[in-house]
Amino acid sequence: MATARCVQLLCASLVIFCTDKIVAGASDVIGEKGGLPTDCAAVKSGTWSYTFRTPAGFLAATHLQRPRATCEQLKQHLKTAGGMLEQTKRVLEPPEMKDCSAIFQWLNGKAISGVYNIRPAGANRTVPAYCRMAGGEGWTVLQRRQDGSVDFFRTWAEYKRGFGDPATEFWLGNDNIHLLTNQAEYKLRVDLETFDGKATYAQYRIFSIADEASAYKLTEAAGYSGTAGNAFLRLKGNPFITRDRDSKIKTASKFRTAGWLYRWTVGNLNSEYYTPQTAPTKTKGLSGMRWYTNRFKFPLLKFVEMRIAPNNT
Repeated sequence: MATARCVQLLCASLVIFCTDKIVAGASDVIGEKGGLPTDCAAVKSGTWSYTFRTPAGFLAATHLQRPRATCEQLKQHLKTAGGMLEQTKRVLEPPEMKDCSAIFQWLNGKAISGVYNIRPAGANRTVPAYCRMAGGEGWTVLQRRQDGSVDFFRTWAEYKRGFGDPATEFWLGNDNIHLLTNQAEYKLRVDLETFDGKATYAQYRIFSIADEASAYKLTEAAGYSGTAGNAFLRLKGNPFITRDRDSKIKTASKFRTAGWLYRWTVGNLNSEYYTPQTAPTKTKGLSGMRWYTNRFKFPLLKFVEMRIAPNNT
């Protein structure tokens, strides 16, 4: 829509005059609908001029003059305008991209973080995803918790398709995560921040999950590095559980959470979001959103983000 609007404005504003008679518009020349008209005597003398006419609803550009130009100069100006239009299309409507890394490369490493549409291999539609453009890479964000505005105690169907707002708190969807992590080899980074401002991270060289038929089992979480500790150490091979498709010991229901947990809740990032004011006085290190390791024992987490990028190393 944005690109279409840009095209409409350009074609509405660029008009060509020959002794004050409009003889062509941007759509005629940029769209290559025909050659320049010859019903104006000034054509032979090369006394063309052009201007930008302000579209309805826009302030007039009174500071712009209508210069005189030869036919060749006019063609060059229109060629330049066409190139600018193509650049606009390239930025606003890139072709369907399989992940945020592809978008980062398409925009020559100049992309900014934000919500973009991606389409992983095998997907039947595009998906809005938050792209974290950081460290010279384009990361596709799978999950974010930052203020407790979104309830993560959800059903299997909701975790399957995803929920929340990619610009704030959300889960990208297990179908999407499966397609993403099986179209190439991906690494995972988990960023954590506590309410006292301590920031840590855990990174895994390989990360992938299975499809729904295999209960979105955590097939790989290997090659740990970082400062937060390896809370996924015992979770490999675990199926994804939710309140309505729970483990035998009701882990999801008991801790109001979801994930690759089963008997272990060490990497429990989908549980209740507590603040220092709302946290229960006796949590025993088990309830609430947490990343529990010997190195990083159950502090209240203010911010959590899980993101992936192709493993090119």
